[in-house]
Amino acid sequence: MQAKFLATRDALRKAKVADDTVKVLTLARAHAAFYETAKAQRGALDFPDLVARAAALLTQSGAAAWVLYKLDGGVDHVLIDEAQDTAPEQWAIVRALTGEILLRRKDRPHRLRRRRRETVDLFLPGRPARAAASGTRRLPGPGRGRG
Repeated sequence: MQAKFLATRDALRKAKVADDTVKVLTLARAHAAFYETAKAQRGALDFPDLVARAAALLTQSGAAAWVLYKLDGGVDHVLIDEAQDTAPEQWAIVRALTGEILLRRKDRPHRLRRRRRETVDLFLPGRPARAAASGTRRLPGPGRGRG
């Protein structure tokens, strides 16, 4: 009798969780639609929109040469803090601006919090001697491994 009660109680809990999940997803879809409509009405862009447009500008439209010209012929260095949190679309922007990605990482203990800190330097191609001298190595690309 107790086993039947416990099984019924578990089934009811699972049904409640499923029902609550459907309600939350319905609310989230409505909110997302409202948010997108509000952005469109105001002509506004959020951060993901800016990243997507910059990546498209530099990788799909063939405008990278013009952008580099406007940046005075190129980018010498791109320094990225918290590189592990950089999205593939953001790496596409860096790669379009620099041609390739090279990484140098140094681990140093953080005295107050005892966390590992990483210093990441990304260099342009054409600087192999500098990269080799600094202990820099080529990354296989976003999503294909970490240093």
